[in-house]
Amino acid sequence: MKIINDRCPLYDECGRKKCEYQFRELDCPYYWANARPDAEIPDQETIRYEKHD
Repeated sequence: MKIINDRCPLYDECGRKKCEYQFRELDCPYYWANARPDAEIPDQETIRYEKHD
């Protein structure tokens, strides 16, 4: 069964057939390392910035 994360702008480029990180994309090593201004999930980036302050 393919689980698509349609929230994640990096889903197609990461190559996963199944995404278990929907709504907690910061736990995904690919999203954590590759999020960029044109490919961010706003609620996840808010969490990222709160964790690092």
